[in-house]
Amino acid sequence: MIQNSLIQNTIHDLEAKIQTSENLSVAQRADLLILVKSLSSEVEQLAVTHQEDAGSIADFAQVTTKQVLRTQQNPALLKASVNALETSVEKFEASHPSLTQAVNTFCNYLSGMGI
Repeated sequence: MIQNSLIQNTIHDLEAKIQTSENLSVAQRADLLILVKSLSSEVEQLAVTHQEDAGSIADFAQVTTKQVLRTQQNPALLKASVNALETSVEKFEASHPSLTQAVNTFCNYLSGMGI
């Protein structure tokens, strides 16, 4: 139960950072919040059976988003965080395809922002 609270806190922190970021347009903010909501739903489902993995995915999503929102982005750190997020769901491709899809959509969106 504690792990689920930590995951929810991480997601709420992520949403708050997106909502208050001055580095995003209104459209980007809205799109990212929708993607985070989808990702959150999938992570919560995964947490029922794989709490630690779900926590890691939420953490990597948070770190990746922090890198995107920085005013002075470090391309190497950003690439590493996106790769870590993508890698964190690879083993769930067969058992949780919706989770994999949500993470890939999130990462692709970030890439489409010019990252």
